Amino acid sequence: MYLTELAQSLKRRWYLLLAVTVLAVIATTFIVSRLPATYRANASIVLVPPETTLGDTGNPYLFLGGLEQSVDVLSRDLGSEQVREQMAQQGGSAASYTVTPDYTTSAPIVLVTTEASSAAAADAMLDAVVDQVPVSLARLQTALAVSGSAQITTQLIARSEKPETVMSGRYRAMVMVGGALMVAGVLFVAMVDGLLRRRRLRAEAAADGEDEAPTGEGRLPTFWPRQRGAGPTDPPEPPSTEADAPEPASLDKRRKTGTDG
Repeated sequence: MYLTELAQSLKRRWYLLLAVTVLAVIATTFIVSRLPATYRANASIVLVPPETTLGDTGNPYLFLGGLEQSVDVLSRDLGSEQVREQMAQQGGSAASYTVTPDYTTSAPIVLVTTEASSAAAADAMLDAVVDQVPVSLARLQTALAVSGSAQITTQLIARSEKPETVMSGRYRAMVMVGGALMVAGVLFVAMVDGLLRRRRLRAEAAADGEDEAPTGEGRLPTFWPRQRGAGPTDPPEPPSTEADAPEPASLDKRRKTGTDG
């Protein structure tokens, strides 16, 4: 029922709805244009098995199996608070990064992703994290007393040439801001329609009351003072302008008095 009345209100005040829509589009465009852009860069690093496991072929890509656990451990270490503070000092605090296993492949690949409000900041953070990957991996293995010839190494296999602009944040902001403005505009149009309708109904009721009021000779003129207790349409008796006539008995007494004198 309420939705039906709302639709009728919008239909009656379509010109207000059109104005509200135009204003919402302009305001949304202005607000979204003021939001800072987000730039993203990424790199892929593969873990290479040590020489002691290569066998006679000497091809490390034939022995990548079993390194998935090492990818998980390395990702956790690079995401630690200590490493993040170090990366903020090297790559800048304006950028953020994530290090995760590449779940799109079964190979032991580490995926590094950086985001920042500028392309230069995203690129600088990516360089810092990529340089930190082999350092963290070597530190983890040294802590376990693994010899250098038996340690896992890394190799960079892909890197973004330049950071790309991420528009998903702006699209989400556009939907949220535009939706909020349109909801507020629709409620405003419904409120204006309700106020105008109530004002019109009051005016019509007042006009009907005047039309039904008594008119003609039975209606009380505005210049007559209304007596207490009198009806609204009963005018008071006008004052008599003639002197009270004497009674006949009084006239006979006067005549007799005059005759006797």
